[in-house]
Amino acid sequence: MLVLGVSGTLLAMLLVTGCGSSEDTEPAHAATDTRSCSGTIAVMASAGSADETQPAQMNWARVALDAFNAEHGSSFAIEASNVYDQTDRAAPEARRLAADATVVGVVGPVSSSVTEIAGPIFDAAGLAYVSPSATAVSLTDGHLKRFFRVVANNDEQAEAIVHLVTTTLDPKTVLVVDDREVYSTNLTAGVVEGFEKHGIDFDTASVDAGQPDYADVVRKITPSTDVIVMPLLDPDDAQRLVDQIHAAGKTPIIVGGDSMFSLNDFDAHGAYVPSYAPDVSKMEDGAATVKLYSQIFGDLAPFAATAYVAMETVATAALDTCRNGQATREGVAEGLPDVALPTTLLGSPVAFDKHHELVGGRYWMYRIEGGNYRLIP
Repeated sequence: MLVLGVSGTLLAMLLVTGCGSSEDTEPAHAATDTRSCSGTIAVMASAGSADETQPAQMNWARVALDAFNAEHGSSFAIEASNVYDQTDRAAPEARRLAADATVVGVVGPVSSSVTEIAGPIFDAAGLAYVSPSATAVSLTDGHLKRFFRVVANNDEQAEAIVHLVTTTLDPKTVLVVDDREVYSTNLTAGVVEGFEKHGIDFDTASVDAGQPDYADVVRKITPSTDVIVMPLLDPDDAQRLVDQIHAAGKTPIIVGGDSMFSLNDFDAHGAYVPSYAPDVSKMEDGAATVKLYSQIFGDLAPFAATAYVAMETVATAALDTCRNGQATREGVAEGLPDVALPTTLLGSPVAFDKHHELVGGRYWMYRIEGGNYRLIP
């Protein structure tokens, strides 16, 4: 879990005093704008139990709320909902949060497939929800009324992958591998459409999430297959597939999806990985924050910093619409479309268009080199 022998008060003090970049940098809400407001903000993300994925997004959301409370004098609480990409947990957990009258907004869900299941339940309960990482294009087509996200969608990601392949890699043949999960198939469709438009020769393959053996995929890699695009949801699956490809003596260039942007889980030298946010550890504010996190919590993945921004966004809507010291679901839902953060931990502003998409959202492309990311212009 998040707190490893560090109290919430001490953590908040460390964040407020340790994350500022300069004296003339004005935060979205001035530190003097302190007013009491309470309410609970749920976070639907992995809580990091022994058999689960690591809790980076949950941790980022927790520290964001601690920092927000310390800066604004609010007393928002957090309610953890331990759901990552497990669709069987989505509906029960969404119903549990919806039934909790103290919950005024939600950070998450973090995956597109869970969002499709939990979203209608949140909508019916009047709960607005801001995802830090759900990127399926269809999520903002209007059927999820209270869904927002602080990242670009898969159309932008597919465009970034196609641009890399067509302008930098110049392949003979590309193999595109999906894992049948909505994130993966949605992104694959955009990539394939782009390859068709550019006249790229490609083949496709599908695997199952958690599949232990990829012999069928490895056999499809011919001498002319010099690039593999594998937007798999689970980076552990991607690492296992790459390891089996290399074990077979084959060395195509690997291009992943943004779910693989975590060196803790996927570290294949020479692979290209897109990200819906710049590498926060390479930025002035972000580097200082990541250093502080590592001192307190140990390893905390920079890729999940969008959860910090998602929490800041929900908390801002809650505070801006607070009445008589109490945030409400109605207020958060009404306030989110008007939230405008001129700067964030990621170095870019947050505002939403009429579809609840992030204004100006884009993708960055990185190459893994020696256990580090190198930005590709």
